Amino acid sequence: MIPLTIVGLRFDHLGPDVQEQFSFEESRLREACVKIKKQTQGKSVLLLATCDRIELWCEQPKSETIEPLLCSLSLPPLAWMHETYSISTDALLMHCFSLACGLESPLFGEDQIISQLQQAYERSLSAGCASSLLSYVVREVVTVAKQVQTRFDLQVVDQSIAEGVLSLIAGHESQPVLIIGSSALARSVASHLVQHGFVVYMTIRDEQKADYIVPPKVVAVPYEQRFSYLSLCHVVISATKGMEYTLTKDQVAGAHLLIDLAPVRDIDPLIEGVFCMEDLAVELPEREREKQKALHLIEAACEKVEQYILYRSTVGELQSLAVDAANDLVYRLQAPLKKFGEGSGDFARIVHETARKAFSHSLYAQKKSQAKRCHLDLSKPLENGQIGYDGDPTVVISPFHTMEKEGWRLTHLQFGSHSATHMDSPAHVLPNGMYLDEIPVSRFFATACVLDCSMGGDITIEMVSSVEPDCDAILFYTRGNAYLTGGTTTYLLERGIRMFGFDAANCDRPGDLSLPIHHAILGRNALILENLANLEQILHKTVQLTALPLSFVHADGSPARVVATYEG
Repeated sequence: MIPLTIVGLRFDHLGPDVQEQFSFEESRLREACVKIKKQTQGKSVLLLATCDRIELWCEQPKSETIEPLLCSLSLPPLAWMHETYSISTDALLMHCFSLACGLESPLFGEDQIISQLQQAYERSLSAGCASSLLSYVVREVVTVAKQVQTRFDLQVVDQSIAEGVLSLIAGHESQPVLIIGSSALARSVASHLVQHGFVVYMTIRDEQKADYIVPPKVVAVPYEQRFSYLSLCHVVISATKGMEYTLTKDQVAGAHLLIDLAPVRDIDPLIEGVFCMEDLAVELPEREREKQKALHLIEAACEKVEQYILYRSTVGELQSLAVDAANDLVYRLQAPLKKFGEGSGDFARIVHETARKAFSHSLYAQKKSQAKRCHLDLSKPLENGQIGYDGDPTVVISPFHTMEKEGWRLTHLQFGSHSATHMDSPAHVLPNGMYLDEIPVSRFFATACVLDCSMGGDITIEMVSSVEPDCDAILFYTRGNAYLTGGTTTYLLERGIRMFGFDAANCDRPGDLSLPIHHAILGRNALILENLANLEQILHKTVQLTALPLSFVHADGSPARVVATYEG
């Protein structure tokens, strides 16, 4: 159980006048931390203030937390209680990570929340309201959030939005369009409309950037002059990243077709008839794909933190067990200890303390190892339309039964045996080679060393000579730039390596259809894994590898789920 309570208040759906009440000075927030900690008697308190919420993280409070949060910020509980929320224990860590990664922000995927969380922690620390547990959680959350922002494009713009806008304003081609904002979304919509014959004006705040920000054939206008174009443009689309209204009711006169694409409402809600993103009824497949990748990383991080917190919770129990074990040992040694005569009491105390420390160390090491055990998916998923090696079948994934029609889901799959992350059997290139279904299941589990060969060139014997003797598998992170030589392959096989993994789609050099490395490895009944993912996260580690191919008859190869287990 995670010993944190999280409550908060969101105000992004309220008007700008109301939102101004939540602009707190730093000193005010620091004082609030101290007050909340004192009132709730919590071990630690963190107060996160962003553009859309105020949120309290409190460790082991002894009283309820919502009212102290509101009162500490001079927000009358009766007036604001209905706007508050609390996060259930089972969803708490997922919320922390998702929030820091921008998955819960009005501007989906924004990274400003990371610095806001760091600032909140520093505030808590300076106010004497932080604990070691809070420090650990914040550190892990920030680390993962930075990884997500670096590796995934959460703010990717789906073309479906531009197509939805075009469908909405079809028939107005003779009317100029004003787009307020120059975000990636605004630029995508502007380009799409121009391609379909619309005259488009786009506002820009920094005119010096107009030449390389504003799409071709789109007319740039200063943001401050947007009102003067309202009489010219019948269609007005707002898509900024700001928090203030770009148009208010008293600024809009006459009949306009207004479309608000901003994540935080751009156009005054008092203006009736405004179309929003929901009215476009479009799917966002690109964003959803990036989001799912981020969630996979977050889920692994949640598991790691949960295991660590479980370990912390057992420290007292481990200490007690160590004392009991030491007492038992001294009791059993009473007779031998009497031989020391008058000094037996002192010697018994020395034995007891030494035994207690030894037992504690052993128990801690075992528990800590369990707590920090991490699992990393090294597999690339099968996706519809996925193209494998040149000439291989394209992956087809399509609904066969649907919830709407049959009341359940069943998916039709069509792919080659070497699609996505996959395992090669000797039968792949050898006329009489073994198929995967003929290989003992025990061969799909191994101890693997992960090597960084991303600098490119030949993978030499010198580069692999440091592989630990107990490893029977080796994983190469090449980024497609490095290749095994025949000599290195033979060297590794003679050392007992029975599984070779690569992040590339082919362990041989491109264009070499003689496949010498395939033949060398598979000819010794070793196995090959290709198209591995995420190796950069475990470079230079020794991991326990699980690589499970699909089970079907005469499997010359098969997509595989490959997982690395290691101590974090």
